[in-house]
Amino acid sequence: MTQLTTKLGAAVVLTASLFAATSAQAAKEGIYVGADIGYNFADDQDSTGPSRNVDIEFEDDIFYTGSVGYAFAPGEYGQPAIELEAAYRENDVENLNFNGGVQSPVGDQSVFSVLVNGKWHFTQLSDDIIPFVGAGVGFANIDASVRYGPVANINDDDTVFAYQLLAGAAVPLNENLSIVGTARYFDLAEDPELNRFGGPAPVRNTLLDSEYSSFGLSVGLKYAF
Repeated sequence: MTQLTTKLGAAVVLTASLFAATSAQAAKEGIYVGADIGYNFADDQDSTGPSRNVDIEFEDDIFYTGSVGYAFAPGEYGQPAIELEAAYRENDVENLNFNGGVQSPVGDQSVFSVLVNGKWHFTQLSDDIIPFVGAGVGFANIDASVRYGPVANINDDDTVFAYQLLAGAAVPLNENLSIVGTARYFDLAEDPELNRFGGPAPVRNTLLDSEYSSFGLSVGLKYAF
């Protein structure tokens, strides 16, 4: 994980360095669209229910985002923007522990989210590399498809409130196009309930109070109209 994070971070820094010499561009007001690809580091998941406790570790994997937004006129202290973002994350299960016992799981878990982000670009600092911070709120659908043991499985989905925190930098390539590097902390604001089928006896369906959070690093393009 550390090696992949280092490589992605180095790629973002290198790309920013290559274009930092681009002629200065004024921050543009108006509608923009963006798309990102990045690496998602999902936290371990603890799901609990009556006489059942399932701890899952996930493999790291790629995630994708797309956005449409509006950047307001820049002022003395920077430029605000608001955007609608859709994101898709999927992680394979690496390890699973059920009631203290190690299992041999197969399956994955995906999260599709739609959030409204507010961003603040610090345009007063530089025209070549523009840092920003932001936060988003909205909804996420978490969909688990995990099997382990003779009959046990978690095969269910739930939609709950979600939020994220953002930080990054944009490098304008010309008046319209920018390359953007972003770090994201994403979390479900409430516990999703996922149905688990299986023992210990009697074999039955049990709702588990679950969780999900992740950290992601991404790079993408933004086009301002």
